[in-house]
Amino acid sequence: MNIEATYKKFAAYIKKWNLINEKTKKIVIGSSGGKDANTMIYFLNEYRNREGIDVELEIANIAIPEWKYKPELFLDKLTDDKKEILLQSQREIEAHISYWAERGVKTVQLNGVDDFESEKIYNSLNPCVYCFMFTKKALFKYLESHDDPDSVCLAFGLTKWDIVYALLSQILWTSGKLLDEIKKEQPIKYDMIKTHIASFSPYPKIDIGVPGHKVYCIQPILCLSDMETRQLCAQSDFPIIQDTCSKLHGEKFQSDKRFFDQFLKNCASELAIQEYNEKSRKNPSFEKTLDPLFSDYDRLIEIYNKIGILPAREEIDGILYDSFFNETMGNIVEKE
Repeated sequence: MNIEATYKKFAAYIKKWNLINEKTKKIVIGSSGGKDANTMIYFLNEYRNREGIDVELEIANIAIPEWKYKPELFLDKLTDDKKEILLQSQREIEAHISYWAERGVKTVQLNGVDDFESEKIYNSLNPCVYCFMFTKKALFKYLESHDDPDSVCLAFGLTKWDIVYALLSQILWTSGKLLDEIKKEQPIKYDMIKTHIASFSPYPKIDIGVPGHKVYCIQPILCLSDMETRQLCAQSDFPIIQDTCSKLHGEKFQSDKRFFDQFLKNCASELAIQEYNEKSRKNPSFEKTLDPLFSDYDRLIEIYNKIGILPAREEIDGILYDSFFNETMGNIVEKE
């Protein structure tokens, strides 16, 4: 992988969609510590340094689920093997914080929001959805707490693969119905779909809808494919934080997206990456045949709009904050 060429693509995408501008003073990075999040942090830091812009980068860790960020509360209740899983996770988190601090990116830990209840994670049919809801709420409240929220934006490390996954899961959820049909026949479900799509926004920049402010969520690496982020991590020493939930509590605590990710990981094995690198050197167009998600981002969005499975940007702009603090997201949790 040519990291410099990938950076140039990233920088061009940032400028094209005006993701970072003169109003941007701080970017809060929602990070799980995985390969995509580390790739995003790396390129944002490179962009800040190369462009010489005065923007603070801050990684936000939300203590949800608590066992990931407050293991001391759980160690005496676990078997020795599971204690080691938690302790290893804590070492990975500390390494992640230290690694990026050395490169000028600090980490803040958020404790969640008042209505979060740990026990509901265990009782939920889909614990990942419950955690997702409350991590988002914690982030939104944190953004709102700044003296000048309009100068702060939130960044998530979604790639083209993530938006393909989100839209495929939506098609399965709606039994193949087009959005216009759902909008007319099932308006409540349509609101849920809009919240789901806005949460995994396929658009580079949307207004979160913080009351009285213009606070944006940006997706800085939507121009990259899963293959590209996987290769960058393979070539770098990024401190990856592994997902421990299913190891501690069983398959129920594994996001359905992880099954898709595992499929891609198998496709992007070391042998496949070696083959990709060799053939790409001989034939630059080969990358498009090996990884369909090298497809042009703009073309993907155009196709989704044409076939009627993606709400227009203006329909999901400004809805997230209200959706997460009223019954819309609650309805999704109950459905799950």
